[in-house]
Amino acid sequence: MVTEGVFGIQEDGHVRPKLPATLVPMLFGERKAITLDLPDRQLTLELPTRRNGNLLVADHASTQGQHTTVLLKAIQVDSAPLRTDAPLYAPGAPVAPTLEAEGDHWIVKGEGRLQLYVNGRRAGVIDGGGTLPRIGGLTCVRATRVDPHGLESLPSPATCIGAADKVTGGSGGIDGPLNQANVDALHIAPVTRETTTP
Repeated sequence: MVTEGVFGIQEDGHVRPKLPATLVPMLFGERKAITLDLPDRQLTLELPTRRNGNLLVADHASTQGQHTTVLLKAIQVDSAPLRTDAPLYAPGAPVAPTLEAEGDHWIVKGEGRLQLYVNGRRAGVIDGGGTLPRIGGLTCVRATRVDPHGLESLPSPATCIGAADKVTGGSGGIDGPLNQANVDALHIAPVTRETTTP
């Protein structure tokens, strides 16, 4: 949340902060800059000297080694008008999609037009059925419904297929090593790590 929501670090590694000016006192306090220390990089956001606007965005950035400093600038963004045609409620969550292996892909079936999520990431849209590429390890697919206004439902239960290790046993009680209710719901996906030698 902090890396993307405050510092604006995107999945591709680019830095695109968008901070409402009303959050500056809470985030910066009396400081002129805030810094985020990550394992592989350090990112500093610096406030501009003048803040005439309601949104702070990146003005320019400089990088020295693993430290990136972003000087922010204030811009004025008009508020979006309140929609009066928006629905009051999101569509109902769909039932879990079904998956069937066929060659190098999954055949996915669901009721109606669905937005799919694979292992937590947004994937394609299907209308009654479609395909997804097979990936190694555990694959978990959820679906949502999207209404004509773009309002998305809560996700369906997950359908998970693939290699998984299940933990069994355990003794009861809050102080025991594992509570049986937790053991029944616990799945551990295999982890592989590549090692390189210099």
